[in-house]
Formats: sequence, structure tokens, C-alpha cells
Amino acid sequence: MNRRKYFGFEFVSSPNYDELIWEFENDIFNDNDKLPLMITPNVDQLVKYHKTSNLKLLNTFKNAKYILPDGQPIVWFSNLFKNSIHTRLTGSDFFPIFWNYVRLSNKKAGFIISSDQVGNKLTNEHSNTSFYSPPYFQLNDSKAFNQVLKASLLFISDNKPDFVIIGLGFPKQEYLALEIMNVYKESKQKAPFMLLLGASAEFYTKSKQRAPKLFQRIGIEFVHRMLTEPRRMLKRYLIDDLAFISLMWKELKNQLKH
Repeated sequence: MNRRKYFGFEFVSSPNYDELIWEFENDIFNDNDKLPLMITPNVDQLVKYHKTSNLKLLNTFKNAKYILPDGQPIVWFSNLFKNSIHTRLTGSDFFPIFWNYVRLSNKKAGFIISSDQVGNKLTNEHSNTSFYSPPYFQLNDSKAFNQVLKASLLFISDNKPDFVIIGLGFPKQEYLALEIMNVYKESKQKAPFMLLLGASAEFYTKSKQRAPKLFQRIGIEFVHRMLTEPRRMLKRYLIDDLAFISLMWKELKNQLKH
């Protein structure tokens, strides 16, 4: 599978999701040299990954087995160079295809998600599905986080899913996955393959509204989010994510060196 390195991550570079599904079907996703993870960074997440407080995540997750280029500006930036990323690959577009593979192959799926409603809808579609919906918690509340971690480990141990799909949003799902992997590493056991897919299952079950197809097609779903959630999203996209300009400048100099 082709990959292109930008912003510290080796992004999958493919015209569609066919090769990814083929690797799952043929057990190629089990790679001892890579972490058993799929992540889908967008621009907002890239900015947050490069913050000092999240460098541990960046330095660890750059070794994830699959890193999808979820943000269109990442692809646009790569087009400045010969080794460009083929196209945008989003977690929300990948999920229905992956879910179809899981159901047809009767794989065991375990979801760690924020909504019982979503979990019940998925269970109704595929009986070999289990889910754990943790109570709301904040990352800086170590007691609450550790309780969710323990419950997640118990959930995985009891249900033994082939795949664990975590949809708690960035960076909660990332820190939870990191600690799950650490526990398995300490016990010298193999961690389950985890797909960190944010709100993908919510979009699939229509529990949350995704941007219209036109916005998806031209890669400006963030505009729809700003329009529908202005109080939460305007600051994120118009102020916080301006740091992406600095990241692009640093990456431009890095690419030109090579």
C-alpha cells in the first residue's frame, strides 16, 4: 500500500478504500512492526497533535498501521510536491464500507462510543456486536479516566472483539487507545486492532447529521460544522486552526530538504 509522509505521519495514498478492505480480508492489518491502529487526522487534529501537550500522541501514533488523510487541506498541500497524496480518505466514508465487511464476514465488533442509541442500532444490524458507552468524562480528571479505562479493558476482555471501534472524539479516544495498548504491552499480550473513527458511527446511524454531499465532495465539511455549531466551531476553525499555516511552512521547508 502506498504511503506519503507529511506532518510526521505516513498517510495512506490510494484512490479509494478497496486496498484497505483487501488487507483486512487477508489479515494483513496484523503487522508486528506497526501499532494495531487506524487513525484519521484532519487539520484540526494535526494542529492538536503538534501541541506540546500532545507530542506523546504524535510520537506514538505516527507508527499506526493505517493513517487516513481525512482533511482536504492536507491533500491540497501535498499536491505541491511530486509525492502527493492521491485523494482524501475520511473515516466517515470508510466506516460503512468497513462495517459491511464486518457483517458479511461475521467478525466480532466492539464499539466504545458515547451513545447507547448508536450502539443499539449497530447491534440490531449485526448480532456479533457489543458496545460500551462510558459516562461523560474529562481528560484532566484522572480518576474518571482510569474508571473508563478499566471498564474498557473489561469490556474487551469479556467480549473479545476482532475489532474495537472507538468513537469518543479527539483526543479522548486517542488517549484511551494509548493506555489500552500500554496495558496489553505490559502484560505481554497482543492488543486488539482499534479504529479511532470519531463520529463515523453516529453519521452512519444518522444519530448525527453529516455535511451535505456537496460539502463532502469538495472537502469543506468544516464550513457546515461552523454553520450548524457556530458557538463551538468558529473559534476552533478560525482561530485555533490558524496554527496549520505554521505547520505548512515548517513542512514546506522539510519537504524541500528532501
